[in-house]
Amino acid sequence: MPRHARGRARGQAPPAPKRHTHGLSRGTLPSLPLLRHISAPNEASTGPPPMRLHASCVSLRGAAVLLLGAPGAGKSSLALRLMGNGWSLVADDRVVLEAREGALYAAAPAEGAGLLEIRGLGIYEGLEHAGAPVALVAELTPAAAIPRLPEPRCWQALGIEVPRCALDATDPAAVEKAAWALAAATGRHRMRAGFLAQ
Repeated sequence: MPRHARGRARGQAPPAPKRHTHGLSRGTLPSLPLLRHISAPNEASTGPPPMRLHASCVSLRGAAVLLLGAPGAGKSSLALRLMGNGWSLVADDRVVLEAREGALYAAAPAEGAGLLEIRGLGIYEGLEHAGAPVALVAELTPAAAIPRLPEPRCWQALGIEVPRCALDATDPAAVEKAAWALAAATGRHRMRAGFLAQ
């Protein structure tokens, strides 16, 4: 008599085999609906669809600054200078924005992930990059058009507002100003007057 049958009363039916709660039997592939769920986990999201825009984006301490400006305004150049001062690359030239839990999240599109254009040298690839929530939008603007004490402003996308400031990409202090603006946007510094005054 097989070992597993010992101790079982005569005429008693053998125990039913255990069911796999994930709905798959061993040695089989997931059904098509399950495959769709695995490959597109956000398909049931009711939020606004992601948006793409012409911009560059870098982050510091997990908070991103979105750099906006016309072609040739210096977005990639300023991103390069910021990265040389400890900032991290999020995306260059093209940025994907997505609403996540009330925050605006920035990332690189698949075709532009890890790319950075350095004018006069070319396009670099395979660079480290990571998405991050956007804490500040910096519009690259000629110095003559930036007021000394700007009024508080916001930039809106996907129904989410983000603090907004203006920076001159050619300003020798642009890197430092970006860091100070981000510190105010993330609550590390307070402002009495200016773009984020309370």
